[in-house]
Amino acid sequence: MISEPFTGRCRCERPWSADGTSPGALHTSKGNDPGSGPGGPHGSTNEDDVNIVAYKPSELTDAERAWFIKLVRAGGEVGGQVLEKNITNSQVLVLREEGEMRGIAAVKRPLPSYRKRVGKSANAQLSDADFPYELGYIFIVPELRGQKLSGQLVAKALETVTVSGVFAAARIDNHAMRASLLNAGFGTTGRPYRGRSSRTLQIFIKQA
Repeated sequence: MISEPFTGRCRCERPWSADGTSPGALHTSKGNDPGSGPGGPHGSTNEDDVNIVAYKPSELTDAERAWFIKLVRAGGEVGGQVLEKNITNSQVLVLREEGEMRGIAAVKRPLPSYRKRVGKSANAQLSDADFPYELGYIFIVPELRGQKLSGQLVAKALETVTVSGVFAAARIDNHAMRASLLNAGFGTTGRPYRGRSSRTLQIFIKQA
């Protein structure tokens, strides 16, 4: 989920191919993705320096993993020791601008206790058989917001679970995230419920 402002950066070097991209990269540009928000450090993003790549957690360096966790915590939606475990069991998505980690997402297998608690709170049926995966930890640094990059992250994340159902939780006041999920084919289910820090959340589901 996209949440509180965060202005940190991590320049994490990766092995790039001859055209400057990493395998599986999804390019995006402000010209193809208009938005009302500011661009990156140069005032805009462009096709040559922004991409989204899916990784296994084991493929991240220690520095990248630490920065991924820092960005998740900057979103204010999760914390504690469970975060480290969740990331280990996830497929992670990283949005890079000129090599810097500037946005994140993850497709994870939620713990049974979390699934049960959220399903009960939202009055939603979230069985492991129907929805084995959860899409979450979506966060983009403030200076790259307003360019519909969350939609790009969602689309890339769904490519990793094409044959499985997925659910996600989004704040009811996070209109950008809600729009990204709806545009990706998610629908709402259950009722709004109170999440961390008394925020009101809504469950979204996408069938396999």
